[in-house]
Amino acid sequence: MALLLGLLWGLQLLAGYVIAALGGLNGPQAAWWAALAAVVAFAPVLGLAHGLSLRSGQRPWTWLPPQRQPLWWWIGLLLSATGGSLVLGALSSALGLVWPMNGLQELMAKLAPARFSLASLVLFGVVAPLTEESLFRGYFLGSATLRYGRFPAIFLTASLFAVAHGNPWQGIPALIAGVYLAAVVPRGGLVSALAAHALFNVFPLLLRWGGFEIPGINDFSTVIPPFPWLFTGCLLLGGGLTLGLLVTQKIPKESSSAG
Repeated sequence: MALLLGLLWGLQLLAGYVIAALGGLNGPQAAWWAALAAVVAFAPVLGLAHGLSLRSGQRPWTWLPPQRQPLWWWIGLLLSATGGSLVLGALSSALGLVWPMNGLQELMAKLAPARFSLASLVLFGVVAPLTEESLFRGYFLGSATLRYGRFPAIFLTASLFAVAHGNPWQGIPALIAGVYLAAVVPRGGLVSALAAHALFNVFPLLLRWGGFEIPGINDFSTVIPPFPWLFTGCLLLGGGLTLGLLVTQKIPKESSSAG
């Protein structure tokens, strides 16, 4: 896993350098270029991960849930992911008060403009969740679960997910999100992690495009967000987690792993 992560890092840096040299991150098509860079970086790593899993006999987590989950479980998932997007956005902004973001704000503003952008929606709602969940919650989590057990695998893959982001403003929230995403996979399959990941990324953008530009959450400023939005995020997150746990207690727990 460490070697694959190192390869991913190198490919991301190379793809980012090439695209920057071509001027792809300066124009209105920046998000399309970023989506292309993500696909180029992840494709070889996912191919190698797939080959290694075939050789070792370890299959990744499947996209479909191991058993059918009640509607209320999915509602809890969506509520907690929506609230989590607000809380994690606030955490990222707060970290910017400690560590200056060094150009990250400007880059994110280009990739997620104030007006609706199909390219941004594809980048943050499809490409990023699909590539990252396939690798981190698919191959990495599947392999680590068989080798170390469920809970060590959750924290190991969440840590790798954080490191892959390459900076504390995204990495620390990614660590928390990684624990959450890995925890829902045994119940909802990779599709549940994909849906939650997409909401983490897209919900602040939808608010922004709808005219709700919230300081410290979706305007890329380094300030503490307004209390009502923080409270709303915590309320949705806590309510969704509680609902999911309550539903989980009422249905049989079926262990699933890679395969």
